[in-house]
Amino acid sequence: MNYELVKIFEKLLSQKANLYQDGNISFWCPICKLEHHKKKLNINLSDDKKRFGKWNCWNCADKNSMKGKNLISLLIKLQASSETIEKVKKIIQSSVKINFDNLFFNKLEIKKYICLPKEFKSLAESSNSLEYKNAINYLIKDRGLVFDDIIKYNIGYCGSGKFSGRIIIPSYDKDSNLNYFVARSYYGAKPPYLNPPVPNEGLIMFEMMINWSLPVILVEGAFDAIAARRNAIPLLGQSLKVIKRKIIENNVKEIFLALDKDAIGTSIKYIEYFFQKDISVNLIKMDEKDPSKLGFKKFIELYKNSIPVSFKDLITYKLNKGWV
Repeated sequence: MNYELVKIFEKLLSQKANLYQDGNISFWCPICKLEHHKKKLNINLSDDKKRFGKWNCWNCADKNSMKGKNLISLLIKLQASSETIEKVKKIIQSSVKINFDNLFFNKLEIKKYICLPKEFKSLAESSNSLEYKNAINYLIKDRGLVFDDIIKYNIGYCGSGKFSGRIIIPSYDKDSNLNYFVARSYYGAKPPYLNPPVPNEGLIMFEMMINWSLPVILVEGAFDAIAARRNAIPLLGQSLKVIKRKIIENNVKEIFLALDKDAIGTSIKYIEYFFQKDISVNLIKMDEKDPSKLGFKKFIELYKNSIPVSFKDLITYKLNKGWV
């Protein structure tokens, strides 16, 4: 048993581990919080490579997806810092001698174990707390959302913990499984956005909401997609690799681009790519404000008045390094 790993989990869970001769250690589970006389969260740290890293909570494995085949998925479930994850990775590589890259950093498995912060509270559930009132005021007064948006996207907030004072906007994949969330401060804290400890590369935010038989709108952020209110995907600064594949697979005929003015080069690159695939592209020129600042009504006016980019337009944009 690697006692360095034991110490890391004891510090992370703020409790002493029970150690067993078979290489298992156990804790009280921080997710179901069942303080039974036997600790239910078991982690295997044995020298047996076939069993090493497997973990589960005997009480809530099925209910809360509290089971897995490697330590990294557990660390992500427990919202460990990137520094802790890297430290565990190095220990595994040096002492356990298991190929980390092949076994432990499978992006699909990481997505499977992402969960909302344990302090998450839905804004659909009314409260007299100051945090609830401040979060609601931020969304409605500062962001122009309506209560239907809050319900539709299951928007919540955290009044304490790592994401304290932040709006939480969950994202769900095509099977309605959580695949990411955005955390935005409603007090003006810096950084304004605090990402969960998982990569956003390779996912489609709000995929559950997308109808691939209709035109798709590509925007910068989550609030922009909510403001658009119709088949919008926020890019979150990631590449279009997965989104492009989905667009081609589903034979999407029309794309609307509504990216920031300072992303002119990126917009031109996307237009050129979709042109090559015989997909019509409408460029919504965001000259001053992004969709979330414009609001739904003004954005939809721009949406309705946009026209497909022609080949001549594309050449003009490329020569002028922007739209005119």
